[in-house]
This record gives sequence, structure tokens and C-alpha cells, in this order.
Amino acid sequence: MNKINGKIINRRAHYDYQILEKFELGIVLYGWEVKSLRLGSASITNAHLSYNFPHVMIHNMHISAYEHERGYKKRSAQETDRSRIMLVRKNEKNKIMATHKLGGQTVVPLEVYWNKRGYAKVSCAIVCGKTEYDKRNTIKERDWQREKLSILKNRKMEF
Repeated sequence: MNKINGKIINRRAHYDYQILEKFELGIVLYGWEVKSLRLGSASITNAHLSYNFPHVMIHNMHISAYEHERGYKKRSAQETDRSRIMLVRKNEKNKIMATHKLGGQTVVPLEVYWNKRGYAKVSCAIVCGKTEYDKRNTIKERDWQREKLSILKNRKMEF
């Protein structure tokens, strides 16, 4: 679980995949899932989206059971990891359907957050996998940016 400023973020997606296109989707949730999601007890690290006629579904999104509900009972792993229906616009549905048919690309969630109206939204992206070489270059670039910032910070302190 990576929760930052009320958002649940999939950090692994930026490392494992090259992001081609981003879009925003709604999600259908039960009441206990909404309460648990507001507390930030969810994980989208291994989640992915697929097109199952006539719906777009999110799979492997884990939302822990809400422990403060009246008559709380242990929720099974089947309930907490169930596939959920996504609320999708027609053009986005066509994009997801095309990536599902073509292969070589997939759709993964990048973050889950609450919009201004109080609805749960999922920021998703069409991605293709990175090779080990690309992953190493990403790490090198990130380390160089960090080092460059520290060098500039030290130079400002000298003057």
C-alpha cells in the first residue's frame, strides 16, 4: 500500500512499464469498500484491466475489509480481491478493447483517488513492458537527476 495525500499509488507500474496513454475511469464499489478505501487500505500493485463483454473489469485490486462496520464479519479473500466493474466512456472502452485484442500492451491502474465530488476514480494507462536494459537506464537517469540536484544545492551554499 502506497498512500500519498489520500491517493493509493502503483509505484511498480512506472518501473515495469512504459506509459503510452493515460485516462481516468470510475469504479463500482460496495459500501464497505468505499469506507475501507477512504482509510487507504487498498493495493493496486498487481492489478490490471480487461475487457469482458459488455464491461471493463479491474482484476487483482485488493481492498481490505472494513473493520468498524456493525456486525463485522471476516470477509473472505474472494470478496476482498473480487473483480470490479469500471465506469468507462465509449472512446476509452474502444481503446481498452483494441489493446486487449492486439496484444503486446496492457492496461494498468496507476492510482486510485477521490475527485472533488467525492467519487472514487482510477487513473489508468495503456502500457507496454520495459526490458531490463530500459529499467537500468531509468534507474541511472533517476540517480543522475538526484545527484545533479545535490550538486546544485551545494554550489548555492558556497556562494
